[in-house]
Amino acid sequence: AEVVSNPVFFKEEETIVAKVTDTITPVKIGKEEKNPTQEKYKLSGFIRNERGEPLSNISVSVQGMDIGTTTDTNGFYELQLNTGTYTIVTSSLSTKRGRKRVVLYNDGVLDFTLEESFETLDEVLIQAEADKNVRETITGLTKIDVEEIKNIPLVLGERDILKVATTLPGIAVAGEGSNGYNVRGGKTDQNLILLDDAVIYNPSHLFGIFSAINPFTTGEVNIYKGNLPSEYGGRLSSVFDISSKDANTKDFAAEVSVGPVTGNVTLEIPTVEDKAGIMIGGRGAYAGWILRSLDEEQLKNSEASFYDVILKYNHKLSEKDDFRASAYYSRDRFSITSDSVYGYSNRLFSIGWEHEINSKHNYQVTLSNSEYKFDIEYDGDFTNDFDLNYKNTETELKLKFNYKHNDEKRFNYGLSAKLYGIEPGEVTPLGPDSNIEAKKVEKEKGLETALFVSSDIELSEKFAIDAGLRYSFYSFLGSATQRTYTAGLPKSDATLEETLTFGNNEFVKTYGGLEARLSARYFLAEDFSVKGSYNNTFQYIHTLSTNTTVSPTDTWKLSDMNVKPQRAQQFALGLYKNFQDNMYEFSLEGYFKTYNDILDYKVGAQLLLNERLETEVLQGEGRAYGLEFLIKKNKGVFNGWLGYTYSKSEVKLDSQFA
Repeated sequence: AEVVSNPVFFKEEETIVAKVTDTITPVKIGKEEKNPTQEKYKLSGFIRNERGEPLSNISVSVQGMDIGTTTDTNGFYELQLNTGTYTIVTSSLSTKRGRKRVVLYNDGVLDFTLEESFETLDEVLIQAEADKNVRETITGLTKIDVEEIKNIPLVLGERDILKVATTLPGIAVAGEGSNGYNVRGGKTDQNLILLDDAVIYNPSHLFGIFSAINPFTTGEVNIYKGNLPSEYGGRLSSVFDISSKDANTKDFAAEVSVGPVTGNVTLEIPTVEDKAGIMIGGRGAYAGWILRSLDEEQLKNSEASFYDVILKYNHKLSEKDDFRASAYYSRDRFSITSDSVYGYSNRLFSIGWEHEINSKHNYQVTLSNSEYKFDIEYDGDFTNDFDLNYKNTETELKLKFNYKHNDEKRFNYGLSAKLYGIEPGEVTPLGPDSNIEAKKVEKEKGLETALFVSSDIELSEKFAIDAGLRYSFYSFLGSATQRTYTAGLPKSDATLEETLTFGNNEFVKTYGGLEARLSARYFLAEDFSVKGSYNNTFQYIHTLSTNTTVSPTDTWKLSDMNVKPQRAQQFALGLYKNFQDNMYEFSLEGYFKTYNDILDYKVGAQLLLNERLETEVLQGEGRAYGLEFLIKKNKGVFNGWLGYTYSKSEVKLDSQFA
């Protein structure tokens, strides 16, 4: 339940006076009416810096009056005022003060462009909106400040966002040299990892030593491990929502890093001044060259390398329209023996358009596509050389609306559709002398659709709730061949009853259900709150692996006639307290989760290239519970956090056929 936001700088024992940038010329909004039709009118707008980037947490107030607000993450603010003449003032320690005089007769827009403040300060203390962890309603939310991790020790010269996440309670790695994450006792496939709204199936490079997320191009990281927002679905345990940063639309910028194993370069190129820009990031490793340079004969023929590239275009089309497009590709290639070369890749793209309907209402349309592939090339001393290929694809279209009724009531709602595609494997002979027989396993296809709605409501000064509902509907689609087996007996050739054939896009089997998402927060004191939550989730895509940790050759399986969706529900309760003027954050959160239809494999199962995978798997139930403790120091020369997790996870597969 750790919360980290953009830092605010405090100067000890001295008042910082920002330089004032005044715009005194009055701005007239609307026409004067002798008999106004309403008592109050809305004055709203956006606040940006000189590069056109939105500025969040900027204070907006009416001079001489006790009226004010702050900007949200999009730089948007809104005030309710009577008709009249006002002086609107903006203030922040990171920008120069802005001031505009407005004559208000009707609803209207007043935007600000603020200059950055470059005042020379003495030693400063860093505080990250420390009371936000107490105020937020949702449980189990971790926000990683990308700038803050620059102060954390490097791994082989590389900053690693996801490695930082594993130092926080409730998130653990699957094992040494692995690329999976266990969140609150869940399996590694139960985490939805998104980069700019597109899924990454394998988030790691080089056996899990590095993450596949470039820290130099990342803007924001939100990890939900408690109550998942209703807009997200399809996974049981967590959501890693990662956004790349927007390009600088004002000036060219570049950042270069060279480490002992990796090199990294990031460029930001304005294309339309103050409106559009391109961000390009590239990263590569030269570990293979290092391995071959070592005085170890067994490593002479080894290979271990990776690279990833990301491209993002952001464009402010108008005052009400924003467009963005992202593309990402990563590739790993390694060889630990002289006869086998393993490779895997992630490829994704997403495009998004955001439109403001009015000052309270906007929507976003997002289209994303992801692809994960792995291949094994075996070239040995005998005539059994082969090339094996495997591929997952996922395409999603989402429409989301945001409605801000007022500062106390916010609503989100929308719908989404996601098409899964799995090509479970194809093996072909390598070279004319190979005796390997070509084989291709039938493709799997599934469609998951969902409707969702959520609201964040402050019922009183002390009590607030975040409630949501999601209805997901899943269909396994043809063309497909499905088999039925005798009930009560193990699935095998001996118990096979019927083989069914389905045409292209024909509905084979459907599942679905209602998912509830509920969090509540109550203030016991100004800096002390208690929070509780409940949610239930469905998962329609599953991974199977005979390894103890996540492997590039893991097999994914869609729910069909013989494999049911996995289901889970989670209860959480926590205490959150700050001390000494928010210098210290403290949280203690407990959780209890139950699972149904957890998928696992039988002893000695053959998973790869198996046309009858349902005969090798079992489904059972499980539970996980734990207690997470975190204390964090935000200010001073010495700062950081200390976390501890006690947890236990149990799975029961009590079939007599295991």
